[in-house]
Amino acid sequence: ATKVDGAQSQCVVVSAEPLERRSSGSVVFSLSVQAVDANSAEGLGVGFTTQGPDAFGKLPDSADDVRPSWLAGFDGATWDGATGRWSL
Repeated sequence: ATKVDGAQSQCVVVSAEPLERRSSGSVVFSLSVQAVDANSAEGLGVGFTTQGPDAFGKLPDSADDVRPSWLAGFDGATWDGATGRWSL
């Protein structure tokens, strides 16, 4: 995904396909950050949801609006979508 000029700093990106399960039962993904916005007040957050892209009519503006979702990053915070709580 690429942020376009004029886009808000908060955004949500969802994969078109589910993550593949390894023989161990784990799932993994990787991402590459090509550039950063030095003027941004928050850091990057990365997470998971059990919802596929068809579950959304329109993606929400913030990933913590995706139910359920589990997120980590930003300023060292984590989001537990099962409880609806942020923690540091």
